[in-house]
Amino acid sequence: MCTNSFLSSYAQVSWDWVIAQSHEVDWQPVARWTVDGENDKIWTSSGVQAGMDMALAWIGHVYQSYSSNGEDLGDTIARIEEYVRNRDPHNDPFARKTPKVT
Repeated sequence: MCTNSFLSSYAQVSWDWVIAQSHEVDWQPVARWTVDGENDKIWTSSGVQAGMDMALAWIGHVYQSYSSNGEDLGDTIARIEEYVRNRDPHNDPFARKTPKVT
């Protein structure tokens, strides 16, 4: 058995264990970041770089009315930081569904 197959199997077992801990949570198997809760109060990301994208999205969401030129404030910050922003929370090139282990 190759190492990658073993790790994929382990990842699926881990994912299954996590989602079994609470059926009240809307688990997202593939998401760079996600927003939930009343009035978009809960924001969470899938990693460090995804957290940068999430933070820029949050800034744009919360401070959208402060832009004098109509530009999204998150885009302004990303441009100043020379950061290539991923604006799509569902576009996570590092997340994938692991096949079910039988």
